[in-house]
Amino acid sequence: MKLNKIVFLLLCPLLSFGQINIVRRSTVTTYPQYPEVGTQKFIGLFGQSNACGIVNVSSAPYSGLIDNAYILNLCLSTPVFQQLNVGTNNWLYLSSVCATTDYGIEVQLMHDLGVLYGQPQYMLKYGYTGTSMANTSGTTPNWNVFAANQTIVNDARFEIPGLYGTALNYLNIAQNRIPVLNKKLEWIVWMQGEQDANGGSTLYNNYQTNLTDFINTFRTQSHLGTNLKFLLVQLSSNQTGINATGKTAVNTAMTNIAGSLTNVFTVSPNGTVQGDGIHYDAAGLATVATSVYNTIIAN
Repeated sequence: MKLNKIVFLLLCPLLSFGQINIVRRSTVTTYPQYPEVGTQKFIGLFGQSNACGIVNVSSAPYSGLIDNAYILNLCLSTPVFQQLNVGTNNWLYLSSVCATTDYGIEVQLMHDLGVLYGQPQYMLKYGYTGTSMANTSGTTPNWNVFAANQTIVNDARFEIPGLYGTALNYLNIAQNRIPVLNKKLEWIVWMQGEQDANGGSTLYNNYQTNLTDFINTFRTQSHLGTNLKFLLVQLSSNQTGINATGKTAVNTAMTNIAGSLTNVFTVSPNGTVQGDGIHYDAAGLATVATSVYNTIIAN
């Protein structure tokens, strides 16, 4: 028997501890409380614009509703997990870069996990463009990212200072409103580091310290400890728009962290990018999604 695994993507409202409302095609059905044994995965996809995905959905490998794939929508008064619908709910309200016309690795990743396990897979998706690990490390979280839903912004119970305060706040809101995430969230896929690599030596030289602190804080605040696995997606050699020295420093930091912290992994997919030399193109997203998928099912 395998313990449940949960893929935390971010876009579906959820109900009570005993049941969850899930949108399947045009109807709303009740999905029973998650069993103690199974192959459901709850995965969080966190990071900057590449975590959101800056590629038009016309290039996505799949379209419309994806079987056995659900995304959490916390931007509703009653959060729910919704069936992943490409071009409709795979995006994120919380960053202007994320739009219904774009997609990221979630489309291929969730599709492939659903096919492999034949059971619903779940994701929480959080992206915040142009953000370094350093400039979000103040004592007050940057609430601008939550401007789309003031009911979340004003929920003072979940205000958490520290590194990536808004991401931590977002996680705590999800766990408070969707209790299953307190036990079943298994992975955080981390796609971030471009801003730190391009922001000068102070940023990239401190990246290892800042990201280590963030991982430790995230695990503590989630109450999942080292059971919460982190998969760090290293910067691509094809990202020529990123400072070479900074890129090396960020990737080295990720490697060192994976070597020093329990249940932290890295992948170096080296996906291809668009003309800006920073954001993945459709082929690049596919390469990253495949690397992430292989690591998740192997661990």
